[in-house]
Amino acid sequence: MKSYWFYLKPYTFLWGNTSIALIYNSVSGEGVEINKSGEVGNIIEHLQDHSNGYCIEISEKDKNKPDINALISSVKSSFSGDLIETSGQKAQPVIFPPKLKINKDINILKADPKRSVGENILSYLDDVSIYINGECSLTCKHCKSSYRQIACCTKSRHSLGFEKIKGFVSQIQGGKVSQINIFGGNIFGYPQFQDLCLLLKESPVKATFNTHYLNLLKNGEKGLSYLEPKNFRTRIIVDYPIQEEKLKDTINLIQDNRIETEWLFQVTSVPGYKKIDQYLNRYRIRSFKLVPLFTGKNLKFFKQTVFMDKEEILTDKHKERVIFGKQAINYFDFGKLTVMADGKVYANPHFPALGTIEDDIRELVHKEMEQGVSWRRVRNMKPCCDCVYKWLCPSPSNYELVIGDSNMCKVNI
Repeated sequence: MKSYWFYLKPYTFLWGNTSIALIYNSVSGEGVEINKSGEVGNIIEHLQDHSNGYCIEISEKDKNKPDINALISSVKSSFSGDLIETSGQKAQPVIFPPKLKINKDINILKADPKRSVGENILSYLDDVSIYINGECSLTCKHCKSSYRQIACCTKSRHSLGFEKIKGFVSQIQGGKVSQINIFGGNIFGYPQFQDLCLLLKESPVKATFNTHYLNLLKNGEKGLSYLEPKNFRTRIIVDYPIQEEKLKDTINLIQDNRIETEWLFQVTSVPGYKKIDQYLNRYRIRSFKLVPLFTGKNLKFFKQTVFMDKEEILTDKHKERVIFGKQAINYFDFGKLTVMADGKVYANPHFPALGTIEDDIRELVHKEMEQGVSWRRVRNMKPCCDCVYKWLCPSPSNYELVIGDSNMCKVNI
C-alpha cells in the first residue's frame, strides 16, 4: 500500500489550542483554520512537535479519509505544505519550522544585569516624547485620559527646567533617535520656548511640536514664528466637539504662515466621525490622522470600529519577520521613552517610572530592556495566550489598558 510524506513548508506557521489550529503561510498571507477533532487532531499534534521535522507519514487509506483529505487539500491549495510519495522519497523530509530567535543583547542583559552598559544600548531608543510643561487654560473634557491612549497634550502643575531638557537632549544625540516629540500643557506658555526651539534646531532630528488647536490660535503668529517648517513639524490636536469657527481661523493661520502641519482628530463616536469628515472636506485638510479615543462610555463605538474579527486579522499579510517581532516586542511601545513635566521618565505612562530626566539615559534603556514591562509586552496573557490568531493581531495597545480588557477582538477563543 502506498504511503506519503505530508509536510509543512518552512515559512508556514502552525498554532493550535485544544480545539482548533491555524496554518498560516507567511509568504502568501493565507491562513487556514482547522478543527482538531479525531485523526486530524493527531496529525496536527504530530506536526506541532518540532522534533518530528514538520512532517508525518500518512498511509493511502488515511489519505482518502474525508477529514484528512480536506486537511491535505487546504494545505496544498494555500501552498503551505505538500504531499509526496514515500517510494520516491525514502528518507523523511526534514523541515525546519519557523523559530523565534530572541535578540542576543536582550538575553545578555537579562542574564547579567550587572553588566556594564555600552553606548550601543542607545541604538534601541528610537522615539522620545518630552512634556515640557503642564500649564494650560483649556478645559478639555478628556484631558487626563487622552495622553494615556494617544499622542496628546495634558495639564499638570509641573514644568521642566530648560537646563534639564538640554542635558537630556544631549544624551540622545549619540544614538539613533528618529523622532523627538514636544508636548505640554500649552507649549507656547513655556518660559524658555524660544531657547528650546533654538536647541532643537541644532539637532539632526526634526522635532515635532504638538499643540491643541485652540492654544495655537490663542498664541497666533508669535508662537508659530519659532516653528520654521525647514526645522520643525507641527502636529495640531483637535478634540471633540469642535469649535468650527476657531478651527477655520486656525487653518487660515497655518496657511498664512506656511507651517508643515499634521492634524490629529480625536474620534469618539460614529456621528462625531461623520462631522469631522465634513470638516476635512470643507476645509480641504489633507495631512491628518483620525484616532479613536475611549471616553469610558463609548465601548460600543470601539466594538464597532476598532475591535477586529478573523477576516480583518487575516486581511493584512503578516511576514515572518513581523510575526516573530510580535512574539518578542511591543510594536507600539518598543524604543520609546516619555518624559513627563515632573521629570519622571517612562517607557509607557501606564507603568511605573524608570527614573528621572537627570538619570543616565543608557541606564533607563537598560532597565526597560531588562525588565520588559512595556517594550516586551506581548499577547501572552489570558485570553490571548489560548488564541491561535494571537501572533497575527497587533501588539497590545494603550486602549486595552484604558478599557480594562486584554484583547480587542471578536474572535471566540
